[in-house]
Amino acid sequence: MKNRNRVRKYNTHYKFKNHSKCYIYYLEKKIKSLEENHSLWQKAQLANNERLKQLEIKFLVKETTKKLAQQDAERKEKQELENLKSDKSFIMFILAIETSCDETSIAVLKDKKVLSNITFSQIFEQEKHGGVMPSLAAKLHLNNIQKVLEHALTKAQIAPQDIDYIAYTEKPGLVICLQIGKVVAETLALYLRKPLINCNHLHAHIYASLLENEKEWKFPVLALIISGGHTQIYYLSNHLDFDLWGETSDDAVGECLDKSAILLGYSYPGGPTIEKLALNAQNTYQLPLPKNNHSLDFSFSGLKSAVRRLVESEGDKLNISNLACSLQYTIAKTLTSKIEKALNKKKFASLVLGGGVVANKFLVNYLKNFLRQNHQSVEIFVPNKKYCTDNAAMVGILAHYQIINSKKK
Repeated sequence: MKNRNRVRKYNTHYKFKNHSKCYIYYLEKKIKSLEENHSLWQKAQLANNERLKQLEIKFLVKETTKKLAQQDAERKEKQELENLKSDKSFIMFILAIETSCDETSIAVLKDKKVLSNITFSQIFEQEKHGGVMPSLAAKLHLNNIQKVLEHALTKAQIAPQDIDYIAYTEKPGLVICLQIGKVVAETLALYLRKPLINCNHLHAHIYASLLENEKEWKFPVLALIISGGHTQIYYLSNHLDFDLWGETSDDAVGECLDKSAILLGYSYPGGPTIEKLALNAQNTYQLPLPKNNHSLDFSFSGLKSAVRRLVESEGDKLNISNLACSLQYTIAKTLTSKIEKALNKKKFASLVLGGGVVANKFLVNYLKNFLRQNHQSVEIFVPNKKYCTDNAAMVGILAHYQIINSKKK
């Protein structure tokens, strides 16, 4: 063992005769070690890069597959809808009933086509009271609904047995009036052994824009309802997918117009009167912009109060036509302001208008001009004037889409 150690010491001593040779040896060894480590690091780096590339490829493949699947689903959905439309066996006849307020209306639709839409209006009876009296409205519904039903079936040239679905307005509205339409619809459905479709009155106003319209909405949709009792903004990501974004906290646009007309010495309904007065007038009165904040909610009671104060303070000096023009302009500006806030919140493809006040040409043209100047990519859908006020055809078109949606499921 001692001899072996001596040999080792001798060899070491022989190998490193001086310090410089020793230093060079260890330095070379260190460099070699570093080179080996660098080589290993490079290999690891290459392996890492290769793994990253594989992950990127996997991600791209996943995203592409997802996109293709989405496109395929959309294509299939579109094809299914086209098949339903072209399939003669799926043609459906819908009888729709609307009695939510002061119109007794019954319509017959063949798919989306309106075969008849008979409406008995109570305006002449209700204007004596300065508004709608629920008890009188219910009494007139009872008196007229049978005649309206017979007339609707006769005009549509269809027998009751050939009807496939019975639709009616379930809510919202005057409860005593809604009950009449519901009872008639339930009776017909029971007697004819047909499915019963309950519909939302406000949603029907939105779908009125698709009546006698070959175009379909492009989603997402922003919908504005302006009627006698409601002012609301809805977001729809797809058919029947309603999301309420804003509504009035007091008076609706229609109420504001009706009450302002009465303050100016005219009778109910006030919307057409205000529009007629404002036709050749000027916007000379400064009225406050109600609920002028960042929310999408509305308030029109303050605007009505401003009209009352002007009527009281101006007296005989008041220019009624100019005040009507200023009122219309302020309402249009308020609605446009809220629509602009909603359009800036999310990208929309379509703007849909619905409700009785949509019959006002000035308000609709103001909104159209706003879109033309600021949001050209957004397509506007406005119902035909005869489908703006309460009617059964809009209930029928909503029922049509509800039936198609249930068939898909």
